[in-house]
Amino acid sequence: MMMNTRTLIAFAGAALISAGAQAGFTTVQSPFPGEASHAEILGDIFGGTFIQNGNDFSNGSGVVVTRVDDDDDQTYDFATWSAEALASWSCAGHGFGTVQDGSLFSVPGEQFGSVTGSVVNQPGGSDITFARFGTEVSTQDVTTNPGDNPDGNDHVVTYTYSINDVQQANTYLLFFEDLPGGAAHADFDYNDLVVEITGTNIPEPSSLALIALGGVAMLRRRRG
Repeated sequence: MMMNTRTLIAFAGAALISAGAQAGFTTVQSPFPGEASHAEILGDIFGGTFIQNGNDFSNGSGVVVTRVDDDDDQTYDFATWSAEALASWSCAGHGFGTVQDGSLFSVPGEQFGSVTGSVVNQPGGSDITFARFGTEVSTQDVTTNPGDNPDGNDHVVTYTYSINDVQQANTYLLFFEDLPGGAAHADFDYNDLVVEITGTNIPEPSSLALIALGGVAMLRRRRG
């Protein structure tokens, strides 16, 4: 989906992300011949030609995509969240959702530039773990938390991005690898399913207290 056809919403604040056991950056292998790299996928999403600089990318036209440390992309704290599938490069179909709620929408395989599938305004909470659910025997259910995965590998690399120096807060691009380590054709190029997550902050306790006090004040005025 090209950038000029998408509505990009910047959410105020930053999501609270729980730290996990694996630090640093998992290596993204080069894709099989004929498959798309992360730079090519980002070009399809945002437009332009993306150049890689270490773990990050930019297109020279105001879009900068930054890799999230693997220690910081495993669980999420959102009041509400939405997800949209943006790309797929896999023969397998996919389901997407959370460990807590199961699969919430499906995406067919081999639809690099025309993936459809989304869910909006899902109730959130603390320590949400996002998951890609396999729909073929050769694939497996994998999550953003390596400790939950059957092979113990990290099956997701995550990016944030800014547009014209404006950080898209609470917005994450999740790049999934579907096959388990050791399986035939397992390549760990993390291009099998790409989903954009957007969320809203859980109100701080002080904010909730102010809201409650405001409600009491309104009741008193009505009674008076």
